[in-house]
Amino acid sequence: MEKEKSTNNNQSCQALDVDPEYRKIVEDAARKGENIRIYNSTLAHAVFLSQTIISKAADDIKILTGELDKPSYDEIKNKIEEAAEKFASSGKSSVIKVIIWKKEAPSNEEFESLRSRYENVIKVRYANQESAEKIHHFLVSDSKRYRIEDPHTDEDLRNQNVKGVANFGDFETAKILDSIFDEEWSNITN
Repeated sequence: MEKEKSTNNNQSCQALDVDPEYRKIVEDAARKGENIRIYNSTLAHAVFLSQTIISKAADDIKILTGELDKPSYDEIKNKIEEAAEKFASSGKSSVIKVIIWKKEAPSNEEFESLRSRYENVIKVRYANQESAEKIHHFLVSDSKRYRIEDPHTDEDLRNQNVKGVANFGDFETAKILDSIFDEEWSNITN
């Protein structure tokens, strides 16, 4: 049975200024693969959850997002790079797949450079903008851990008000997210 954990996310925090109590909850859940919901309402907590999910990945990472040129992606780029290096040297067919709901190439040159260095590991497809209204952005790894982001505005980002929920052991929801991602991926031809 799934449990829920809630923490006080009302404090204003910068990039990774994550309070010790929240950090401990996330790290314990990640280490144990616990099936508990961990909510976030700040950009720092969203970034920390995403970094933790990416760093725990052993086989695959799937990211469905609107764009990669926001500061939050700059904060997780290093974890994506570490995962890409780990996947590239593993000898397995592990991949990082990213769906971006924009037709044009992202303006994040660092991510594009990273993608070109790991072209056999990092795969990116661009979907049409119309789809973006239908599905929340999410990150899923190894069909067992995920973070789903609530819709937000650019003003929410400026105020570091980003809400979502993560879980490190909810296989059922993770598999549903995998299926949603795979269906979107197969419908994109670029």
